[in-house]
Amino acid sequence: MRPHETPWITGPESLRKGLEEAAVRRILVLAWRDVQDTAAGGSEYHTSAMAKVWADAGVEVILRTSSAPGLPGQVFRDGYRVVRRGGKLTVFPALVAEPRLLRRPGTAVVEVWNGVPWWAPLWAVGPTVTWVHHVHGNVWQEHFGPFLGRLGWLVEARLAPRLYGRARICTPGNSTRDDLVGRLGLPLSSITVIPPGVDRAFTAAPPGAGPAGDGRSPFPSVLVVARTVKSKRIELVIRAMRHVVERCPSARLYVIGDGPERAALQRLSRSCFGHSATVTFLGHVDQAELIRRYRSAWVLVSASSAEGWGLTISEAAACGTPAVVTDIPGHRDAVTHDVTGLLVAPGQLATAIGRLLADHDLRRRLGTQAADLVARLRWETTAWRTAEVLLAVAQVRVRQRTGEN
Repeated sequence: MRPHETPWITGPESLRKGLEEAAVRRILVLAWRDVQDTAAGGSEYHTSAMAKVWADAGVEVILRTSSAPGLPGQVFRDGYRVVRRGGKLTVFPALVAEPRLLRRPGTAVVEVWNGVPWWAPLWAVGPTVTWVHHVHGNVWQEHFGPFLGRLGWLVEARLAPRLYGRARICTPGNSTRDDLVGRLGLPLSSITVIPPGVDRAFTAAPPGAGPAGDGRSPFPSVLVVARTVKSKRIELVIRAMRHVVERCPSARLYVIGDGPERAALQRLSRSCFGHSATVTFLGHVDQAELIRRYRSAWVLVSASSAEGWGLTISEAAACGTPAVVTDIPGHRDAVTHDVTGLLVAPGQLATAIGRLLADHDLRRRLGTQAADLVARLRWETTAWRTAEVLLAVAQVRVRQRTGEN
């Protein structure tokens, strides 16, 4: 499609009209996990947020994911249908066994390539768009060990790009786009950058809240919000805190999130700090408590080895909290160095955290600028722009069928 012909979606009515003109009756979204899965993270939240926007516009949306303990096989939520079948690995063949779902006329597909793709270009009968949040790289071996890790990386880096070379790809930021081009060899022209949104519930504390009048805790508070899995490298933050408390003994680290590495991280914390209150693991918390923690923290920290963006960084920013993060693709889009936070090498985490805890003016300036920059991020925009790419693909297919140039 020529650029000037790309449909511009401004709201529900234009979305419905565009889908109708492209003969698209429904959107089938393929994601590895559902947002209600206990192992869900930013990718799942991203997917569910877009699905809700489309459903609110009156579009039929089906979200197909793997099953999860304690969750029903089907549920109607936020205006769209969630279908959960197959395990974390068998979800892919389980989907192929559902031809009526896959090959229904008028079905457009939005697939989330989470390391292992859904191979939609092989079977989809309607227009298809693929979301790739980040290149997994070393995450494969961190989660699955050397053998399966190498196999996963072979699929992601060698096999899948051959099939997806002509697919339309969406990704959250410029640095991840460049990573997809540089490491996977995907063509730059096929990739559209679409930043994520931020839930409007995430805002700064009301004026006058807290001892300092800005909602912050009276003592230096460092916050990590992440699943406790190896790729988040929370152990680096715990070790960095040993150096931080040498200069700032009252500093405290709070970890929100759960996962398979929690027990090991708690053991590390005890070996570093004994049974002191320096590190507290809060596990999973509801949104109200999460917002309270964002507002009270002095700084958010992410030491991840791979991220597509880092939604928690933007949520914290919306609450006026700056971030110290590892300098990796994804983080480079969520954080502007020395403007909304600090991008550093893993070995510089302690120095950067200590710098923000000690320099009140710098911390407040970065927090204010972070809140200003993320104010424009809305899930409606993310969903509309993804639909624009989908409709552009659909219109190309229509022209190809009718023989138009």
